[in-house]
Amino acid sequence: MQTKVEFFDELRELVGTHEWLAEIPQGTSVAMLFEEARKKFPELSGYSQPVAFMAGLDYVAENHTVREGETISFLPEQAGR
Repeated sequence: MQTKVEFFDELRELVGTHEWLAEIPQGTSVAMLFEEARKKFPELSGYSQPVAFMAGLDYVAENHTVREGETISFLPEQAGR
């Protein structure tokens, strides 16, 4: 399934893009999606600060299961909370 991923603040600077259309299997959590983003964008591997997750306009826990067509945002936690 496909989902749009948006990067904010220094995460966007690291990956060099604002968004990514990710192809993921059903049942993927936002934490698993972030790990996929680390594989796609190796620049994220060195990022050690906490990351906040959003599904649409709502903050979600790392175990939130991504739904098809849902927009997921990754942002530095201090910017998000």
